[in-house]
Amino acid sequence: MGSPNVRTVELRRVSASENLIAFHTDLRSPKVAELCKDPGVALVGVNRASNLQIRVFGKAHVLRDGAGRLDAWNSSPDRQLILYRTLLAPGNPIGWPEEAFGETHGIPGPGECPLKLDWLDLSETDSPRRASFARNGDMWSHSWVAP
Repeated sequence: MGSPNVRTVELRRVSASENLIAFHTDLRSPKVAELCKDPGVALVGVNRASNLQIRVFGKAHVLRDGAGRLDAWNSSPDRQLILYRTLLAPGNPIGWPEEAFGETHGIPGPGECPLKLDWLDLSETDSPRRASFARNGDMWSHSWVAP
């Protein structure tokens, strides 16, 4: 609708060697169709204990089948898999919460290949630091930027 569509996602896996940040969603959700149409994504993370912030920019890809999707499913705790057992796609209106659940339909699968990263360290009250990282092929370059 002309404006960014922001969602909270749970980090599932990070692999520097694969240049991968993985998170899960229901394949029937509107966000999957949006990511297939425009795979550009931005993620934001905060570690309050360390007073660190990070922004990651990259391209998403959706795992619709194969070993990677099955591994994602098998590595998820049972309490989280219940989210993928709804009869309807996420966001559909229902009369009562119990109407949503039934057999398993959606299986987690999106991931992101980071291309750019913005790091902000606020742990030092008098001297915050910020750096920008960019990926070119298999290499990362970085530079300091004003916080």
